[in-house]
Amino acid sequence: MDASGIAQTLSAPQYPSSRANITLNVLEARRKLEAEAQAELDNLGKLTNKGRQFLDITTIKQALVLRDRGVATSDIESQLGLRPGVVAKLGPKGLVSPAS
Repeated sequence: MDASGIAQTLSAPQYPSSRANITLNVLEARRKLEAEAQAELDNLGKLTNKGRQFLDITTIKQALVLRDRGVATSDIESQLGLRPGVVAKLGPKGLVSPAS
């Protein structure tokens, strides 16, 4: 390698691969979640809708209140139009409770 090749190698910026770049990984994960949430919103009311998995704070509070009253998880999900398993993702009963 001649002197100009060495100079180019030394002056060229060295960036980590995109897979090792934490910031890019976070931004990509956020983009994917945003796309999933938008797709869920677009499918509300359609026959192919499997239920919601992205919840607003009001729905979370309703689910927690119903769970604290002893309503079955499947009934809560059905009543609030949630995907199966969403209530379980809120954690076990007693871990999180709605503010009074």
